[in-house]
Amino acid sequence: MKTPVFLTSKSELTFWNNIAYLQDEWGAKVTNEFIEKVNNAIENISNTPHLYPIYSKENNIHKCIIVKKITLCYKSQSDRVDLIAFWNNYQNPNKLKI
Repeated sequence: MKTPVFLTSKSELTFWNNIAYLQDEWGAKVTNEFIEKVNNAIENISNTPHLYPIYSKENNIHKCIIVKKITLCYKSQSDRVDLIAFWNNYQNPNKLKI
């Protein structure tokens, strides 16, 4: 049974910020490839929420590397998964508020 996956406002904002950057800097092909990778990752997370490694054990936060520069952080709960942020890996990880 699939686990429902929900976007937080932060994950939605960071997703669209990354889309805008990719579109401006790399064009439609790279942007579409990124979107496809995100959709595949979300499908995997829905099917197996604990598939990806733990980022924060105390908060049950996992991380899924979408592409080299962008990681999806999400919180796995018993009945749902909340996407937290699409994090640019070149940023200071201490700035990631979970």
